[in-house]
Amino acid sequence: MLTIRFEDSLRFSLDLKNPSFEKLIPPAMLKLLVENVVKHNFFTKKKPIEVSITSDGFF
Repeated sequence: MLTIRFEDSLRFSLDLKNPSFEKLIPPAMLKLLVENVVKHNFFTKKKPIEVSITSDGFF
């Protein structure tokens, strides 16, 4: 829904290593993090923001 609302102003990238797929992260935790990015940052089409979720496979 956020990509529909903000179009090219908000970008997402996901980079998870294979062992990370065995771990479970509550979806509400990721939702809260993304909501905070949108609420507390300024971004436009000329200056977009990228939400990057990464994992090196070790927790």
